[in-house]
Amino acid sequence: DGASFCPRSHSSLMPPKRAASKAAAPAAKAQKVVEKEAPAAKPAAAKSKAAAKPAAKPKAAPKKAKAPSVDVKEFGEVLLEVCKVLMSVCETSQHEDEDQQTISTHEDFSAHGGDILALLPEDARLPMMKLALFWRDEVEREIDMSNDFSDLESDDEDEDEEDEAAAEEAGIITKEEGGEEEEDLELRIGDEARGAAALRRAEQLIATAQREGRAASGLATEHELPFALCVALPSIRAVIGGDSELASGLTKLLLQNDEFRAVLSGPAAEVALPSILGMLRSQAGLRGVLEYFYPEVATPRGHRVRAVSTVGEWKAAVEAAGDRPLVALLGRADDPPSRMLVAVYNKLSTDPAYAPLDFAAVSVGGADDGMALRVLDEAFVHVNALPLFCFYDAGIEHRRWRLAGADVAELQRRLARVAAGLSQAEIDEGPAVEGE
Repeated sequence: DGASFCPRSHSSLMPPKRAASKAAAPAAKAQKVVEKEAPAAKPAAAKSKAAAKPAAKPKAAPKKAKAPSVDVKEFGEVLLEVCKVLMSVCETSQHEDEDQQTISTHEDFSAHGGDILALLPEDARLPMMKLALFWRDEVEREIDMSNDFSDLESDDEDEDEEDEAAAEEAGIITKEEGGEEEEDLELRIGDEARGAAALRRAEQLIATAQREGRAASGLATEHELPFALCVALPSIRAVIGGDSELASGLTKLLLQNDEFRAVLSGPAAEVALPSILGMLRSQAGLRGVLEYFYPEVATPRGHRVRAVSTVGEWKAAVEAAGDRPLVALLGRADDPPSRMLVAVYNKLSTDPAYAPLDFAAVSVGGADDGMALRVLDEAFVHVNALPLFCFYDAGIEHRRWRLAGADVAELQRRLARVAAGLSQAEIDEGPAVEGE
């Protein structure tokens, strides 16, 4: 009848019930997949809740953690033990370079002290190493000085034995007279010392000392100054006398100069203070210290001190002096008291009273300043003995006239005697210390 023919699909050929079940199967599978994936949404919700919890914490003010208590004494003792260990484990090596004309010293803490340094904060490691080196040098210096004193005592004993033997041989004394006697250690107090007047005088001296001690303690606390400096202030003021310029300069130096106060309160203050006090106990020393810290008030004139940094320059200075006495200051550039002493020394060289003298100065830049250290070897001086003044005549040093430290008043006394001319007997005898 002319109708078109359309081929039927396979589903249309199936029975109705079977076709329905086939069509429902994919829907059932899809529903199972959705049911399996649905529980996975719960952890995400839990995570979001967990993530939301930290955001709510800042609402409550956090409780301040209680700072741990520190025993300052115990902490200091531990640091002291660390310093002692580092002093003993540091390895020192020296490198010589002939081409560069240098001698370098290398201090190594890592080999045996690296583990203990690692326990310290990074900012504290370098200061602790420097402190260990400083105290190691001080201990070595004390040992050298004690050995020198032991040698001097043994020399004195030998001389006494020789004198005793000579006197015995000459018949001046007999063996019994020259023999050793037991020392009488009984303390004998004279009748005058036991009188009422002597006791009153002793009580007055004790009361004065107590009063001055309390005053010094108050000054030290109020102005944050070393107690030893405050104790010495009365003697320093006595040296100043009526010089108002020096008095005001000293007050300004002690209370307002941050650089000077840093020297007094730094890690090496105990070592530097004796030298500083030695300079402040004379007008010349005090003026030099003031000019060092206040260059704008320094006298514009130059000085006669010849700077020496090599062995060649040292020999040239000794040769240029000829028959004139030569005074040499050997100091350290890394030591504040030595730098102050140079300013004092330069000023003294311009004094007309010391015109017959020549002046030289050697400044050691540090442990690696090989050229300056060789000058010390040439002068038979150890670096730990600085600052030191040496006196020469015709190229020969008067060893008994050496002056260690920064006692400017004693230095002036010796300069005046040398400038006036010394006899051979005075050279051999050496300078008598003031007060002996």
